[in-house]
Amino acid sequence: LISLETLRMANKYIYALRQILSSGQEEETISTTHHFISR
Repeated sequence: LISLETLRMANKYIYALRQILSSGQEEETISTTHHFISR
């Protein structure tokens, strides 16, 4: 089971990513995120 603390951290991370995405750097952020995920 995933603890509430882990869920809170995930929510903060997702929220931060959304803030970055909405600040006009969509393509750069997406390519960077994809780069980390595909490693």
